[in-house]
Amino acid sequence: MKSMELVAVGERFRAARKAKRISQKEMAQALDVSANYISEVENGKANPGLDFFFKLESRYNISVGYLLLGKDEDNATEEHGAADGDADLVSEIDSVEKLVSLMEKSNFIKNTMLNFATQFVMENEKLVKKILSKTKKQ
Repeated sequence: MKSMELVAVGERFRAARKAKRISQKEMAQALDVSANYISEVENGKANPGLDFFFKLESRYNISVGYLLLGKDEDNATEEHGAADGDADLVSEIDSVEKLVSLMEKSNFIKNTMLNFATQFVMENEKLVKKILSKTKKQ
């Protein structure tokens, strides 16, 4: 991630931790990292890996989509502007090309797909790494 993105992720991470009233020390112990590392993440000085985000989501129910993209899946339609026509657009998806085209037209559909992709990668990290390593060899 770029440094500006790390700062934004860190700010969202700090806000989520504070909203749950968890100290840096408590979170560090639960995630098996140092309190200093938690501080570095919050200040945009560390670039955590997928394992870190997976632990956060599974232990504290802190959305990876929210941390990485600033998107709250629970309130996606309300906060991120599902336009009135988005439901109609979804019914038109019958190919990958159509999906990509609709993602360009609708931020709601794009954000929904990004959140889905993030969740898929986290849940299937080993498989994704295996596929990527095979792709690099070709």
